[in-house]
Amino acid sequence: MELKGNKGRGGPRPNSGRKPVVRQFSEAFKKDLMKAMRDKAKETGKTVYMVMADMIYDTQTAGHVRANLLRLISDVFVIRESHQVVERHDMGPVIGLPPVMEIPEEYRQKSEEIH
Repeated sequence: MELKGNKGRGGPRPNSGRKPVVRQFSEAFKKDLMKAMRDKAKETGKTVYMVMADMIYDTQTAGHVRANLLRLISDVFVIRESHQVVERHDMGPVIGLPPVMEIPEEYRQKSEEIH
């Protein structure tokens, strides 16, 4: 009997499966897109943001479109909690050093005689 999939192995192996695709656009593409949006805003008198707001509040817009627009807005405005570790160097045990004391005069004279 042949086992298929991850049966008999205790689950999928670490790092197995398709790697996530990260979309990265060139700066030239972004620049062209911004120029086209500015031109269209001048032509229509409405910015892209105004159009998005109209679509969100319009009940005739499809639900999935409104949901995606709301998600985009929440991604922009909602601040996610970060789990950043900040190193603090003032914590931990403090090494106590003795106070600096002056060398007594008799030892100072002896050290000058030797040198």
